[in-house]
Amino acid sequence: MDPVTRQLALACLLLFLSGVSVILVSDLFEFSWRYQLPALVTLVPGGALGIAVIIRSVRTRRSPGRQAAARWLLARWLLARWLLARWLLARWLLARWLLAQRRRDRAGIDGLLPSPSGLQGARSGRCDGDLLGDQFRRQVG
Repeated sequence: MDPVTRQLALACLLLFLSGVSVILVSDLFEFSWRYQLPALVTLVPGGALGIAVIIRSVRTRRSPGRQAAARWLLARWLLARWLLARWLLARWLLARWLLAQRRRDRAGIDGLLPSPSGLQGARSGRCDGDLLGDQFRRQVG
């Protein structure tokens, strides 16, 4: 592989790994949409550089065996991109499902907790910690 193609491949690898690492690090703690934009910004140029590497390697190598290897490399690269797109779609669908579950659970809890005004299910703007703190202050004070 010539030095220019090698540098393109290293740039592609750097962009791809940085995008994947941003996604994986955000998934380790908690899913957040704010980490998806940097991943999108790094994965697209990484894919463009990968295509440039494949085209450049195909142009420099014209023997039949090397063309078959380039086709195999292109097929692997396309499969990896397809799998990554499927994985991102699955993550998005899971996040939407978890958000719906969380909203449904909160709606069920809000309907069961008594509000300070005495109305069932009414929202007062106070969180549970405030109610518990008031009860503690009444017992102590």
